[in-house]
Amino acid sequence: MGVEIIKRSENLKVEKDRICYDHPQISFNSDNHLVVRLMQNESDDILLVFDSKLSSMIIDFCQAKINNNYICKHSIDRDCRLPF
Repeated sequence: MGVEIIKRSENLKVEKDRICYDHPQISFNSDNHLVVRLMQNESDDILLVFDSKLSSMIIDFCQAKINNNYICKHSIDRDCRLPF
């Protein structure tokens, strides 16, 4: 498994970096921020800690997607996909 980080700039330069991992973990830290832990081996890991605003945006997006899927499963009109 892997995460790709893509850095783009106005001059069309693109830098890509890939982080490989085995066992991802998702949690909240003591500040109630969303944390993604990517374990690379027994002793090395990478933590992605999102601030409160971005944590809320990610959670809201996931809840909207879950709610949309629930509504679609129980709707007569099944074409209720998100527009992207």
